[in-house]
Formats: sequence, structure tokens, C-alpha cells
Amino acid sequence: MAELGPSVVQQFDQGPGPVACYATNHNHPPVPGPWMTEGFRSLVKAHAEIARSVNPSVAISCEGAPPEIYLKDFQIWDGRMQTCPLYSFLYHEFCNGHEGFFGNRVNDEALRLSVGRAIVSGYMLNFTLRDKGLIEYDWDQAWTRAIPDQAAILDWAKRTNHFRAGIAQDYLVYGRMLRPWTVGNVTTRDFGWGKEALVQSSTWQAADGRIGIVLANCADQGESPHVELQGQGTRAVALNIDGEPSQRNVQLPSVIDLDMQPRSLALIEVK
Repeated sequence: MAELGPSVVQQFDQGPGPVACYATNHNHPPVPGPWMTEGFRSLVKAHAEIARSVNPSVAISCEGAPPEIYLKDFQIWDGRMQTCPLYSFLYHEFCNGHEGFFGNRVNDEALRLSVGRAIVSGYMLNFTLRDKGLIEYDWDQAWTRAIPDQAAILDWAKRTNHFRAGIAQDYLVYGRMLRPWTVGNVTTRDFGWGKEALVQSSTWQAADGRIGIVLANCADQGESPHVELQGQGTRAVALNIDGEPSQRNVQLPSVIDLDMQPRSLALIEVK
């Protein structure tokens, strides 16, 4: 595998780590114990050494969230979550995730919502591809099913990637997720997992202390989210809505009402 020149090598099996083994002929005690942690760490170390034998910059990933004890052994993880980004809240600055199991992409809007959910969670994007590199709805869909509007989803993927790696990088790549500030007045829809906001949002803190609220309007219509800003005193607030910047001084606590076009992205920074 290393000779193929990958950028990432991922271990498969949801939830990385050792499993209990009661064999008496495997050179370990026939009961669970500390040997499990030591053995798995040795396995991961050997795995990484082989993976980096050709390309020293290969990242090691795992399917599902790595336990805290193995955080230093994985650089990326396969985000196997639905609507609660708890692992990003706890560990994002130590291990970025990629958008893994976001099932229930039942139509173009649900597919777009999965991208928005991933971006505000700090994840890299991930799509299922059909033959000829065409984006599919999801891995568990029939191969003969109609595919999404390719131009539309590629445009959304391009803009969200640029957003994550560009103006929102200090938050979504290098930042720390905070408890979400309140965002209201947005449309909700149920795609099978209960009602979800079509404007996905989250709150982050950059390494220098700035606060960023990121919003992704995944809907086919415009939205006017009502964002409640926390804090005290007069602060500089910078807004960027789909590449259009503006700045104002605000007396906190305060609220900001945004005008977001369909399929648009916004960043509010409290400096």
C-alpha cells in the first residue's frame, strides 16, 4: 500500500483499539488487561512505520473516533457521527476529522446539508463516488439510482472547502469548538433523523482568542438567521457572507440578523 503513494492510510473497524482475546496461545494473558493497550500501540506504531516507508508525511486515520489514549497515534479520524459533534467539541484541536458516515442523504438538499453539517463541525469533506468519478448520494444507495446534480454539488463542495481552508481556517482547522451561541429564525426539516436546521452553525475560538460563528445555509431558499452574540463591552465584529466582508463595533451582548442567500456561507468574528 505504501508503494502506491497514499496521503492517508486508514484502519477499518469502527472504534479503533484492541478487543478482548481469551486465547491461550497468542503470547498474552488469556484475559483482558494492560497487554491490550501495549499490543495495540505496538501494532499502530509498526503500521505507521510501514505506511511512511515511502512517503514520510502519510497521515494515519481510523474509522470512528480514536480513544483519548491513542490520540497521538492518529492524525485524522473518520467522523462516524450523526447530528451531535461531541468529539469535535472535545478533541478537534488534537485530531481533525473527515466527513465519514453521514447516511440518510436522500436527495440533493439532504446531501448538501450533510456537507454543511460537516463543515461547521470542522470536518474535511468526503463523498461516495460512482464510476467516472461521479458523486453519489451515499455508499448505501442503489448503484442504479439517479445521481445528484453534479454541477451544483461540486460548486457547493468547492466553496465550502475554500471557506474551511480560507477565511475560517483559524477556527475550523486550528480552533477549539465552544458551546454554541444561539442561532434562531431558521427553517428546519426532517430528512429522517428528526428536525435539523437548514442553516447549520457552530461557535469556535481561535488560538489568539477570537470567537468565530460559522454558518452554512444549505437550503434552496434564502434564510435570515438571528445570531445572539455573548460577552460584555464594545467589541469589533467582522462579518463575511459569501466573500463580502464588513465590520462594525458592537456593544455586547447583542444580536445580529443576517441575510443569507440560498447555498451560502457566513463567518462572524468577535475580536
